Amino acid sequence: MWHVNKHNGRQAIDMVLMDHTLRCGGAYVIHNVKVVYNHFEYKVSTIKYLVYFVKTTSIKEVDRPEIPPNVHVITAFADIISGVAPRDTLVDVVGVVAEVIERKTVNPAYRVTMKLRDNSDAEIIMTVWEEYVVQLDDAIEKNHFVRKPLVLMLTFAKIKEPKDKYPLSVQNIKHGSKLYVNTDMAEIQQFRDRLRVPFYAGGVTDEGTISQSQSNQHSQRNSAEKFLHNAQMVSFGEISRLRQVRDCYCLTVATVDEVMIDTPWSHDSCPYCTTTFDPLKIGAACCSCQNQVTHTVPRYKLVVKMEQNGEKANFHLWDATCIKIFSKTVDECRQELIASCDEIKVFPACVDELLGKTWAVRFKYRFQMCQSFVLDVSEEEHHIQALTSTLGLQDELSIGKSPAVGATTSSQDYHPTIADYDPGKTAFVTPVKRMCDQQGSSEFESDEYAPYELSTNKHIKAE
Repeated sequence: MWHVNKHNGRQAIDMVLMDHTLRCGGAYVIHNVKVVYNHFEYKVSTIKYLVYFVKTTSIKEVDRPEIPPNVHVITAFADIISGVAPRDTLVDVVGVVAEVIERKTVNPAYRVTMKLRDNSDAEIIMTVWEEYVVQLDDAIEKNHFVRKPLVLMLTFAKIKEPKDKYPLSVQNIKHGSKLYVNTDMAEIQQFRDRLRVPFYAGGVTDEGTISQSQSNQHSQRNSAEKFLHNAQMVSFGEISRLRQVRDCYCLTVATVDEVMIDTPWSHDSCPYCTTTFDPLKIGAACCSCQNQVTHTVPRYKLVVKMEQNGEKANFHLWDATCIKIFSKTVDECRQELIASCDEIKVFPACVDELLGKTWAVRFKYRFQMCQSFVLDVSEEEHHIQALTSTLGLQDELSIGKSPAVGATTSSQDYHPTIADYDPGKTAFVTPVKRMCDQQGSSEFESDEYAPYELSTNKHIKAE
């Protein structure tokens, strides 16, 4: 429900009533409707007629596979800029992110403003708000070191006329718009196949090139050169003081001391965002992005405790980072477990192999959540040496050593995570095989998972 200011100075209230018998993508035979003129201030289509439900309207769902579940009419940026696209009509747009102008993710109202570019090299400003920000900000974070084009499609976008210092732009509406980022949708795949324009790739703009191999080599060199740049070098003792500032990118060096077993090593998620989704509820809508979920995507979700000269801190490793570290996806790990007659809840061997590794770590500290999210790691000697020297730490070989007897470590130096506030938490050094005691779908949907138990079909490996 929302207020509308009419041109004659009067106010009206518009509302949309949702009938839960209708589902997105369904086909229906509808009887007893009125056909009226479409006089809405913002129309979802240029069609001038509107189907209007009355008390005697009846609805029946039918199986009509020839009717496409989604029809997107992509509006060219040139049509929006020139005024060909009506300003009172919501539009569907697709483009590649050319520049990230602003990311406001600390205090409401959350927003991300970027410059989109289409394959005709036309550009337009796009702003997304509130829940769409979480989805897009997550995609931007994961792309920092993958450095692939971020192709996105926004449906039912509102065209905003230029005013004062604000240029012409498009933005999502509060209810109804859907944001798709690098999905397998036909519109995004077709755009990506024809991509020949420069695009934003994790802090730099990559030029569209004909040679894919040259582009990959350039991206790899660029990642190595950028690893130590544009980030604040911090020790573990300084992490706790980062709470006084906004979100920031940081660098440190430490040794993996423990894989936290309070949460699963992987989860099934919505394919359009990273929200956990129960595979038993296939066909329902995602609670975060509201898209109908036809399949789930398995993703990594690890928390590791790292040690640095006696101080410890927790770090979160998400899907893109873990794939780079392990060189395999969650699905590949699960298949290996199944082949060895293990349950998919058992931690795979590649996770256990993290123990004892010394890394140079590039991470983002999220001010609101008081958590550190790993963006990339490096075992390169010059990266580790540079951070060790700059931070005034001991030799990297002793970074992960326990402090001398009698030495104390203040609890405030520990980096808090959600698990730290779990009264039922019990921390164990990870054995070679263990599994989660998950019972039922209600626990699956929650981030508060029950503690893991040792697998009944595996013996504990001597540490």
